[in-house]
Parts: sequence; structure tokens; C-alpha cells
Amino acid sequence: MHTRWSSTVQDLKLPGEGITRNGERNAWVKCRVQPTNAAKNINSTCTILVSRDGDAQMPGRRGSRKSIPIYLTTDDIRAMLSKAKNLRDYTLVYLAYKTGLRCHELTSLKVEHIDFNNRILTVVNGKGEKDRQIYLDEDTLQKLRFYIGPRRSGIVFLSQKSNRGRRKVRRTIYVYDNEGNVVEKRTRYIELEEGQMNDATVERIVRQMARDAGIVKAKPITTHTLRHTFACLALLSGIPITTVQIALGHSSLRTTEIYLKAIQNTEQMRRDFEAHPLPAV
Repeated sequence: MHTRWSSTVQDLKLPGEGITRNGERNAWVKCRVQPTNAAKNINSTCTILVSRDGDAQMPGRRGSRKSIPIYLTTDDIRAMLSKAKNLRDYTLVYLAYKTGLRCHELTSLKVEHIDFNNRILTVVNGKGEKDRQIYLDEDTLQKLRFYIGPRRSGIVFLSQKSNRGRRKVRRTIYVYDNEGNVVEKRTRYIELEEGQMNDATVERIVRQMARDAGIVKAKPITTHTLRHTFACLALLSGIPITTVQIALGHSSLRTTEIYLKAIQNTEQMRRDFEAHPLPAV
């Protein structure tokens, strides 16, 4: 049986001495806490990590390791697109790269969500059941028009299997912290519309295209890698980080700031060392 623990400082039943904070914004300190009512059958206390802004985390919990998002270059994207087996897969990967849509946002996208006249794509019921709008450039619109054809409604990226009516499938949802690390994995069953692709199918397509293109990275290539790529290349192009935050649908700017760190650890470092190489020996 799994035990649920409090996720914020306000929910925690703290000992008399309270929480000691060291004054730094993102510093973590240890404290001893008692279980919440949901875990009252446990008599012992446990050690957690509490941040100054109120987040709590169990030691050793998945996500405690600070990682940098992996993103692709434009050459990588071109190589992947050259390995697309059909027009649908090509358009899907291209749109993911150009918009940073999450996997389930791609599979749920409908033709009526795209305003071709005003170059706006509306994400309906995205993560957290929130809507947002994303700008589409003319090149992306042309590729979408070519793939969609005469259709005026319905799911954009259709399953190629015949007789795909409404059906229930299992969907895995990953919850990320402000550093881009996976801190929780949730599984639930959802009902797909007629012709709608499963998220797992999309991920297989992306992995296969990356494999066929010979792209090898420190982490597997997924639709979230394409999302990272959109964010990093947008920032490198000079787009304000607040605009990137809106396009990605991040509630907190801190979540978007992780991409600045990714750029500093790759592009900026490369440029600095190429401009100022160490003396040869």
C-alpha cells in the first residue's frame, strides 16, 4: 500500500522547533516531520527536504538529480525529417519542433484548432486543462495545409489503422519540476476519438526517425526532446523568455529558465572556448 505525504510546507505537521531556513532562494534544508493524517498508521518521523519557496521533497525521490534538457540542432531535425516514412510523420515531427507541443497535445490537435488566416494554433485542454495559443509561421502553415488537404474538422494526425473507432487506451503522464526533472509518473485511461493516434505510437515514430537518422544523445529522443529543441532554439534566436514561457504553457518562469542553463552549458560554452582557446601544449 502506498503512503501519501504532504507536498507543501503548509500541509506538513512539523515538530516544535519548526523549519530552519538559510535565506537562499532555492536552497534545501533538512528537517524532521511527522506523517500527515494520510499516513497516520506510521508512528515514526521521516526526513524530507524543504525549499525556501515551500516545496517539499522526499530524499532519494526520483527527480532529485539536477539534469540539463537535451536538445537537437537544426541539422539533427533535417536528418530526422529525411527519414519520415510518410507525410503524416513528417508533418507531425515538423510541427512538434516548430511549436513545442506536448505529445498528447499533438495527438489531440484538431483541424478547427488551427486559424490559417491569423496564423494561430490553439491548444485546447492542454496540461492542467489550460488553453493557450501559439504562432505559426507561413512555412509551417503550408506544410499543415498540404497534409490536411480538404478536411475542415476532426483530428489532424490520423491513425493509419483502419476501423479505428472510439477506444480507451492507457496514457502515461510525466510531472516535471522546475529543473525539468521527472518527479512523478501517472497512468490513467483515456478515450481516444475516432481516428486519433495513441501517444505511444507517436513516441515510437519519433524514436525510429531519430534512430534511422543516426542521432545518438545522452537521453532517448522523444517528443519532449523536440519540445526542448523548440525552447532552446527560440531563445538562441532572440525570442524573449516570457514569450517562450507562454508558448510552452509554463505557469512559472522558473520552469522556462532551465533552457537558459541548457544554452549556457552548450552553445555559449562552445562559443567562448572557440573564441578563447586554451594554449596548445
